[in-house]
Amino acid sequence: MGFYGGIVYGFGYFGRGYEGGYWEHGHFYYNVVVNHVDVTIIHNVYKAPAATNITVNRVSYNGGKGGVNARPTPEELAVAHDRHLPPVPAQTQHVQAARTNPQLRASANLGKPPIAATQKAGAFRDRSAVPATAAGTPYHPAGKGAATAPYTASGAARPGAIIHPNDLPARERPSPPNTGDPKLDQKYLQEQENLFARQEQERQALQRGQDLDHQHLGHLAANAARMQELEQRHQQQTIQLQQRHDMESQRQQTRLQAANPAQPRPPSRPR
Repeated sequence: MGFYGGIVYGFGYFGRGYEGGYWEHGHFYYNVVVNHVDVTIIHNVYKAPAATNITVNRVSYNGGKGGVNARPTPEELAVAHDRHLPPVPAQTQHVQAARTNPQLRASANLGKPPIAATQKAGAFRDRSAVPATAAGTPYHPAGKGAATAPYTASGAARPGAIIHPNDLPARERPSPPNTGDPKLDQKYLQEQENLFARQEQERQALQRGQDLDHQHLGHLAANAARMQELEQRHQQQTIQLQQRHDMESQRQQTRLQAANPAQPRPPSRPR
């Protein structure tokens, strides 16, 4: 599998190739020396000694001061420039199906996905789908207040946590494009202003709806558990809205960049 920059990642990746297994006639064979597999279920296994004369210094970069000094061999360079097959259609469809499934987004499942793996591409609802048995790292959206839990023991939102649209950072108005064509600049600027105005309206509409939720829950004299459940739902709505707005803005910026390749790209938002 080629040159890994001389970086020791473990689990069969020791910087030069992969020592954890190989493909043969459509089947993958696991090296049980570096992989933990259940041999009562998986029978395509073998034992091969892995590299042992490796110095682990926890450096994870090649080159530069303090970095690993390793270079690929001519054979490894030849592999890097060899013909590589693109993903098969089933793999691409699997990615698209996962991307459009709201339940698989961390902002929706809060780090607890409903499934861990599928036997067939895109078969997320198939009986053969393997359910997730453990949650991953607790999900906290990137941004202000992301480093702390968003709720207190009483169920109230912590100060600084992004729960509602009003908690999101203020959006900057779009800057005038400069493609060199005044008419095209005016067209793109109008499109940017329209998108900005619509996204602001959607933020305000979601905020009003969430405010009404709070008023309704207040009339019911809800307990802390009900309040926290409501705030979690509001957080999901807010993050999903922000993700959609980011994607819309990125698509618009891509169109503008295609019209004027010389224009610098804006810095990416932290995720």
